Amino acid sequence: MKMRSLLLLALVVSACNGTNPALPVSPSAVAEEPLLRTDPSSPAAPMPMEMGADDFESPQDLASETAGELSVEAFFDSVLATEPDVAGTGLDVTGLDGGTTAAGPPGRPVIVSASAKGNSVTFSWKKGATGGAPKEYFVVYKGLTKPVNLSTSFSFTATPGRYLVGVYAKNDAGKGPLATTEVTVGAGRSVYDGTFFGSGTIIRTFGVVTCRWHHTYRGKLELITDHSPNSGLVGIMKLTGSSSEPRGFSSHSWFTCLAGQRSYTDIKPVIISGTNIARTGLLMGVSTGTFSGNLLGTRVTGTLKAVYKNGFGTLTMPVVLTK
Repeated sequence: MKMRSLLLLALVVSACNGTNPALPVSPSAVAEEPLLRTDPSSPAAPMPMEMGADDFESPQDLASETAGELSVEAFFDSVLATEPDVAGTGLDVTGLDGGTTAAGPPGRPVIVSASAKGNSVTFSWKKGATGGAPKEYFVVYKGLTKPVNLSTSFSFTATPGRYLVGVYAKNDAGKGPLATTEVTVGAGRSVYDGTFFGSGTIIRTFGVVTCRWHHTYRGKLELITDHSPNSGLVGIMKLTGSSSEPRGFSSHSWFTCLAGQRSYTDIKPVIISGTNIARTGLLMGVSTGTFSGNLLGTRVTGTLKAVYKNGFGTLTMPVVLTK
């Protein structure tokens, strides 16, 4: 019995000295070469792996539990049963640390969708096909950068216009490239229209004679806006209608101030600065027409002014345009 115990102890010591490749390595041993495990997807490129202090049980612990209780064959069988061999290499990976280093910075995210509903913009994305796993996403919008953890969608509000939005990812290895797309807030083309009416006195002098007329304007006004990628919001204003004046009052009885009526269509570009809209043009060649207004949502509120260019007289007409 004593001889058998000595024989068993000698075999255990021999196993601990590494004579059997199937046994686990003691954590206290210093390996001269790093442990390598072949990546099945790339047989020619060994992949380094890490081993922590708790990855293996020591042979001494196993021996203390089994010495004197099991035969040599049963002892080896128990070791092999608890520390399975991988692909015949003698290396066990069941106890390896699950954490691995990131495979470099994340790749460029893939933007899945980007759209606007009213004044709300929403865009979504997914992980890039290359690079390491993201640890956090950052969205870029309206000149701002904001972390959103691992969310894959983001929404914000904006006034009508064209916006560049983007997203990139970061992990412990660094920052990945930015993915971008453009979103237009509001319809590509919008039409606002309304009517106008106004009357007033115009005065004109012909030599020694002065005429006075009661002048009237009436008609329809249309504002057509478009979103331009280069210029933001641009537009034109179209006026259609008529102007009329009955026979005018003359400063001399021998001179007749004739009645008149005209119809007109006048189309001019508008200057849009933020919500402010301005337009200047001629109305039937007899008046200078100006418009100044404010665009808020589906409504434009402004003033159309007709200034008689051959004499004196101004008609000021409030105008409301709606989509």
